[in-house]
Order: sequence, then C-alpha cells, then structure tokens
Amino acid sequence: MKRTAFYLILGAVLGQAVVNLTGAAVSMPFREKYKDWKPIPMGSFKTPDPFIGKWEINKEKSESYPRVENIEFKIDGDIQDYKNDTTRLPGPTHRMGYETRFNEVLWVPYIDEATGKPMYYVSTIKIDDRTHFRMIRRLDGTSGGTMMRRLTADGKSFMSVGLDENGDIQYKRIYKKVDAFTLTAATSDTAIRVYDTPMKVNR
Repeated sequence: MKRTAFYLILGAVLGQAVVNLTGAAVSMPFREKYKDWKPIPMGSFKTPDPFIGKWEINKEKSESYPRVENIEFKIDGDIQDYKNDTTRLPGPTHRMGYETRFNEVLWVPYIDEATGKPMYYVSTIKIDDRTHFRMIRRLDGTSGGTMMRRLTADGKSFMSVGLDENGDIQYKRIYKKVDAFTLTAATSDTAIRVYDTPMKVNR
C-alpha cells in the first residue's frame, strides 16, 4: 500500500514536471517566430577598460554635486571594483563601494565602509565600452531606481544620470579623469549644490 502511494505521488510530480517543461518549451512563440535573429552573447569589450582610473566631480558642468566626490574604478575582465569617497559636510570624505561582475544576474551589497553595512544592493550592466547601468534594490526589496553612466568619445569625462523608481531625475553629474584627486576633505567654504526633491531636467 505504501509503495502504491509512493508511485502515485511520484507519478504526479513527474507529470507536473512534464507539464512545466512543455509549457516552457512553447512559452516563447515570439522568439520562435523570429528564430533567425538569435539572442547574442555579452561582450566582447575593450581591454584595458576605458573607465579604469580616478575621476572627480566637475562642478562647473554638473547640475548638482556634494562638496567632494572622488570615484575610482578598478576593472579586471568583467569584474568592477567601484569606490566612491564623498562628503556633503565639512571634514574628510567617507568611502562607499561595491564589487560586481558586469551583466551578472545578482544583487551585491553597496557598502558604507564607516559602518561595514550595505546601504542598498546593486546590479550592473555593461552595454558597450562607454555605457554602464547600475540597477538599485533597497534593503526592503523595493526598487531604488537606476543610474546610467556614459563615457565621452575621448575618454576624458563621463556623465552620470540617476533616476528614482518613478523615473524622476535625481541628479545629473559630470566627472573628469584625473591623475590625482584635488580634494580629499571639505571645508565650510567648499561649494555644494544638492536637491532634496527630484530635478526637473529637460522637461
């Protein structure tokens, strides 16, 4: 009797698996219709990556900016080590950062090194050598928006635009490549321009 019950349960499970597999096989009619246009793999990308190096905020060209913001990229293959030293207050900068594999379906912690805890989670997408996206997931599991990073053709600066979860622009900043950072701390006289509400850019 027990063996019969076991086989009945096993048959039900396998039957459901067949249904699931059959459903998966016919769940993409659009792709089947255009099967001559197959999905393409990611890459290949330029080596060394043109974002490698040090970048600081260009306040003359940015819509908003903290007192100090210094970014450094270390990229090895498809692994990105991103560090951001910044401050809105007078005093030294504090460091935040993350390490991601481009185009990996995985959320990684964006760590505030002062606390050793994540502020949120991110996933990064690399479209081409000049274009990155950073998707943001809050600690509560909800969307935190996205950021697009676009390098100029000469490789000397990049634009970063941040959108919140509703598509409102939070910031639009320009960064310039430098050999060494101009500032690593701020005073009360160090310029700052920030917005507490979404920016209305090109609306």
